[in-house]
Amino acid sequence: MQLSLAALAVLLPIVAQAANFDVAVGQEGLTFTPPNVPAVPGDTVTFTFYPKNHTVTQSSFAAPCTPLEGGEHSGFRPTEAGPLEDTFVFDVTSADPAWFYCAQGQHCQGGMVFAVNPPAEGNTYETFVANAAAAESGPLPEGPEGGAPPAGPSGGDTSAGPSAPGPRPTPSGSAPGGNAPSGSGPNAPPATRPAGAEKFAVPAGGLLAGLIAAVVAL
Repeated sequence: MQLSLAALAVLLPIVAQAANFDVAVGQEGLTFTPPNVPAVPGDTVTFTFYPKNHTVTQSSFAAPCTPLEGGEHSGFRPTEAGPLEDTFVFDVTSADPAWFYCAQGQHCQGGMVFAVNPPAEGNTYETFVANAAAAESGPLPEGPEGGAPPAGPSGGDTSAGPSAPGPRPTPSGSAPGGNAPSGSGPNAPPATRPAGAEKFAVPAGGLLAGLIAAVVAL
């Protein structure tokens, strides 16, 4: 029993240290702010949507503007005056890079892309942005995949594109987002994991309960 309690004392602080990263979608023009984050398994990334109509869609480094098969997709989240109450949460389950983009019109080609754990060398975030500029747009899934599902349109401006996932709109139907201010957008420096990243409590069920059960069984 002493061994079990000692192991539990070691495991609980590790679980409790999971961090949440808040990312603004379209708040500063056609950008994700910040453009990338360093995360570890157990962390979460919460996307908050701003006008007019954007998505968070997972892709791959090789095809930046094409949905990754089986990947995350928020669906279109229209809002006339942000931030939209319905957020989209990505659960980090791997230390490997994860790549995302906005599927509205030509936003991806315009640099509205995002990454979790982009490498400092090789397949870097900057190279991902450059690849996106010349990439073709792939067809979207029929509906949202993963994350927090939307509660439905909230009276936003849907003239920028469809209010629900569907065929990709043409560039003329894309939502104007303005230019990103200095210090943001594709050329922004890689983000660093903040020492005071927001902590959240792990529910009694799920991972925590599993850990306790495993320790007690020792």
